[in-house]
Amino acid sequence: MQFSFRDQIFSAKFLGLVVFAFLFLIYGTHSYPLFSLDEVRYAETAREMIERNDYISPFCNYVLRPEKPILFYWLEILAFKVLGFSELSARLPSVFMGTFTVAMVFLLAEYFGFGLFAGLVTLTSIEFAVVSKLSITDMTLNAFITATLICLFFTYVFWRAGDYVRSDASAHANDRASAGDSTRAQGFTKARNFLFLAGVFSGLGCLAKGPVALALPGLVFLVFLVVQLKFVCFLKAFWRELLQTLVIFLVLVLPWFLAVHMATDGEFTRRFFFHENIDRFLAVKTGHSAPWFYYLPVFMVGFIPWIYFFPQTLGFVFSELKSGSKNPNSGAKNDLLVFCCLWFAVIFLFFSFAKTKLTTYIIGVFAPASLLVGAWFFGLSVIKTKKMGIMLGQALFSLSGILVLFISSFFKAKLLEVDPLAFGPQILFTSIMVLVSGVLAIILLMRFSVRHSFLCFALANALIFVYVNDNFIKTISFFRDSGTREFVQKLSPEDSLVSYGMPPERFEFYGKRQVVRLNEARLKKYFNGTLSKSSKTGSGEKYLVFKTKDLDKLVAIKGTDRLDYVIKTKFFSVIRCF
Repeated sequence: MQFSFRDQIFSAKFLGLVVFAFLFLIYGTHSYPLFSLDEVRYAETAREMIERNDYISPFCNYVLRPEKPILFYWLEILAFKVLGFSELSARLPSVFMGTFTVAMVFLLAEYFGFGLFAGLVTLTSIEFAVVSKLSITDMTLNAFITATLICLFFTYVFWRAGDYVRSDASAHANDRASAGDSTRAQGFTKARNFLFLAGVFSGLGCLAKGPVALALPGLVFLVFLVVQLKFVCFLKAFWRELLQTLVIFLVLVLPWFLAVHMATDGEFTRRFFFHENIDRFLAVKTGHSAPWFYYLPVFMVGFIPWIYFFPQTLGFVFSELKSGSKNPNSGAKNDLLVFCCLWFAVIFLFFSFAKTKLTTYIIGVFAPASLLVGAWFFGLSVIKTKKMGIMLGQALFSLSGILVLFISSFFKAKLLEVDPLAFGPQILFTSIMVLVSGVLAIILLMRFSVRHSFLCFALANALIFVYVNDNFIKTISFFRDSGTREFVQKLSPEDSLVSYGMPPERFEFYGKRQVVRLNEARLKKYFNGTLSKSSKTGSGEKYLVFKTKDLDKLVAIKGTDRLDYVIKTKFFSVIRCF
């Protein structure tokens, strides 16, 4: 039966997975303050754009912010206008983009019969789930890069459709030739449409984070064509369509880049393309340096629990490719394995060679890794043998899951400065659930099928993530916030805030007001009452935010250690002035 994308999109399996993914990712996003400085800066930029009624130039702390293009801010602005200013609104774009990524992975995998396997592996990988809950651009970029690469692969598959039919050894030679010519004609039309769609997704990715959304998919697909010895043939067949795809990309991208270029007299263009893209790749920026092997442990931890099946998966891929080289009927299936391996390798190596490194940069390798692991599970579900690899992974999952629970609870106790035994009942109850889930998965594997065991395993991992999210990420978020949200939201419009050595964006987002940043010279004037009135807005109470480690400097400048504290934490403090 011919594969229908329309039927798949409206199938119960697809819709069920999408709904589950959305609910899983959105769970808890409203219940804790913005987690990191990056989260606050993206949310504050969108808020200031609304305040300034300027939807072209991104400003943060009331100065131009050329770090990222506009699309993510537009998505946050839309959420803010519909749902109001909140943590949920700020994180909603990432939730949608994470769900979209899972949906695209499902559609590609379901073409080969294992959509549910690959989709759930993607969704329940720890780093993927965490990044999908944060108000940062990484998941949006990842979603569009993933969609672009999937469309490019479908372009290749439908272009080669006639060749796959011709290589079918089970059919008569004349029938293969006739069917191959017919399929080739139909496939070229589909291939062209997917190529155009790749241009759309690449353009949206460029508007989300920059030219890397074009460079990375293009590099992956180029390497794939070269490895498959199809580069010249593809170029001859699609050179017109490639030019049309480039036009689609430029039509999407150029209007805003030209608008922001003119609105900022070229400042955004200069700083974004040279400092935020070229310099970030060639030099270390904002202190984010790391050794070349940095992303190896990041991937191993971020891909938990499925990392326990990755060695078995690599063995499966090698075996399939080795046997496929001797089997003319392997066709698109082996092409998918090659494509995913190259997809993973190119992105992994690209960011490994980049001088600036962040844990979220590597998020793009989780989709191809999930596709490979999903293919392995699907292969075992068909042959119904060699289950020892699954049992070993599930056993390690149960043990490591319990270990993660203990570690997260220990860190929570340390942050809150309480006895770790206070969380004993929670740890014991959840550990029992994890252990029971692991044992149940193994029983289902032995008594029923790989599919039943896999579903149980995925849901158990989702349970662990919910616990870690509630008892670790949420705790750190509240610890970092330390009452800032409640304090700022209670200020009257006449009250004012200034900052000394402390990033003010958190106070600006929650307080919906500008926080003036002061250096040492201006701080002296502030205490002396000689600072310009434009820098001391408001006729009400005046507050100063500073890093707690700078207390001695502050005392020396103020000339007294008598400070009227409003908030005092290990990281920052707020005092009432005048």
